[in-house]
Formats: sequence, structure tokens, C-alpha cells
Amino acid sequence: MNLAYNQIQKNDLEAAQQTLETAKLVADEPAEKDMVALQCACIAMKQGQYSEAESALNTISDEGMTRYYRGVLAIYQEDNDKAIRLLSDDKDINYAIALLNKNQVKEALKVLQDLDQDCPYVLYASGIAYGRLNENAKAAEYKAKAYQIDPSLRLLDN
Repeated sequence: MNLAYNQIQKNDLEAAQQTLETAKLVADEPAEKDMVALQCACIAMKQGQYSEAESALNTISDEGMTRYYRGVLAIYQEDNDKAIRLLSDDKDINYAIALLNKNQVKEALKVLQDLDQDCPYVLYASGIAYGRLNENAKAAEYKAKAYQIDPSLRLLDN
């Protein structure tokens, strides 16, 4: 299952699906089955198959885990009110993104400032937030830091 996680992180979704098909055959503990279902839900979200993601989340026994990922799914579905409600306990990058999507920029920035400032996604999202506040120099500074760590983030600006 760690292999599937790494494949998902690298966006090799087809390989991750194959890995999880094998994992489904050998997972016998509830926690293992939950992890397989969660990873299947993540793949479905990335592929835009939201009803499939919802179905996978419905098979997971850990309600705390499903609450969080239902919030992530809500972001994909552009239901940011629902995402904010479901993610409010976590105050992480996904919560900040939902806030940004609702144009609650100052609130998002407060969340982002409490997160790891070495994470390129946090830096990039902070750059977006500062840009929306018309603090263009700070926006450029944060995005430049993000690009230094992960140059692929430049593609998001195109």
C-alpha cells in the first residue's frame, strides 16, 4: 500500500490502481481495507470520478478519516462551504484552499502562516493569497520560493 501511495503522489494513477487491485486481494484487517479504499478514493478524485470516490469513502469504517477526505472531495466538487465545514478541525492546506476558493483570503492566509513554510504548496498558496490582497511584491516572493522548491508549480500560473 505504501507503493500505491507513492504512485499516487507521482500521479502514476494507472500503476496505483493496479497496485491497489492486488492489495484488495490480500488486505484482511479492517485498517488495511480502509487504507485501500481511501487510496482508491484519492485516485478517483484525481480522475474526476467523484461518485466513485464517494462510494469508496462510504466503505471506510474510520469516520474521522472519511470526514477529512469528504472535505477534500468537496473541494474537487467546488462545494467549498461543505469543504470548510468538514475541514475546519484540521486547519491545513486543504482548509486554506477552500477558504481561498470562497475568497476568504485573510482567513486563509492566517491558516497558511501556521503551516510549514518550507512546503512549496503552502508557499504557492500564500503567494496566491497575497496576490488577491494586492500585495504583489509578497505574492511574487512567496511564489518564487515555491518555484525554487518545486519548479513544476510554475505550470499552475499558465
